[in-house]
Amino acid sequence: DDVDALLYNFMPGQEVGRAIASVLFGDVNPSARLPVTMPTTDNEVEFTTEQYPGMGLILTANYTENLLIGYRWYDANGVEPQFPFGHGLSYTSFEY
Repeated sequence: DDVDALLYNFMPGQEVGRAIASVLFGDVNPSARLPVTMPTTDNEVEFTTEQYPGMGLILTANYTENLLIGYRWYDANGVEPQFPFGHGLSYTSFEY
């Protein structure tokens, strides 16, 4: 029940093995920035079933949200997300 640390690898890329090794061996500061916007509640952006591909007998998707996806929707509607696009933390203190 008592965990000292957690390393979560979100959306890994081609060099994920080297990146994790660099963090585990202390070569780099384990910090990152979110590549997506995390909502505060479920279906906060009000997607409809017709916007999901593969729903129903005809496999089509209607992109009625146009360009208002992700952080653009939050900005256009004045809604504060749980964690915005680009949010990130560092686990090191810096002094100048």
